[in-house]
Amino acid sequence: MVYRLVLVALLALSSQVVHSEKVVPDERNMRRANMNVYTDYVMTYIAPIFRESGLVPMALPDTSIGWEAQPIWITYGGIIDLHNGRLDDIETVRRADDCFLSYNRQLLRMEIASILTRMPFHYDYETRVMGLGIFRGWVEGHMENMVIRFDFLLDMFDFFLFMQDFRVTQIADMHVRVRGNVLTDWLANVIIDIVIFFFQNTITNLVSDTLQEFIQLTIDEVNTNRVRFADVASALKQSLETSDPTPMAQFSENIIRMYQKYVNV
Repeated sequence: MVYRLVLVALLALSSQVVHSEKVVPDERNMRRANMNVYTDYVMTYIAPIFRESGLVPMALPDTSIGWEAQPIWITYGGIIDLHNGRLDDIETVRRADDCFLSYNRQLLRMEIASILTRMPFHYDYETRVMGLGIFRGWVEGHMENMVIRFDFLLDMFDFFLFMQDFRVTQIADMHVRVRGNVLTDWLANVIIDIVIFFFQNTITNLVSDTLQEFIQLTIDEVNTNRVRFADVASALKQSLETSDPTPMAQFSENIIRMYQKYVNV
């Protein structure tokens, strides 16, 4: 119920763009409007939705990675085990670029770029170094500025919603700190390099895939309940065709009130 209201609220708010923003038909006579203001408003609720739904904290997979380093003349090697990993939060989600709503031939399209601004994480580690022994501690840090682009399509004929595109277009920056053990600089740097490599590949893909699955499940819920959603979509279509937000007035306020109730914000 909660996740469906997110997308319904976005659709409902977007209808008002036609009335308040400049709508420019392109060469294919497609009506296109900027909906930045309304997207910004809805985006403020996304991070709380992630927390309420249990998406975060997110468990991260264990791994063992071999390594080798030559700090001066002696070559050291070993294995580092990363375990008890978790992504603690997705602190904020905001718009990364202009957001557009277009309508053509009973198809409503939303193009949205979002940026996940800060995602703190934690991993325990244990590394066995030949000739030096076993070192234990933990790694903490955060990823930031992961940009994801979405492309949604709503068929106004049968009120079916599709996700046409989901792409990570910018990989998050990484900030890593090693804690809990007195390490030489070179060994600390080895651990940091391994964590960054692991996150930039495996963990970034895991976060991306998990978010995509979460959104797809939300869309599936929207489509399952599209009989009730049809009334909202019909009013939205009428508002777009007439440049009059009045048909949506009876829905917009109620949707936002319900949305706030269910997410406790």
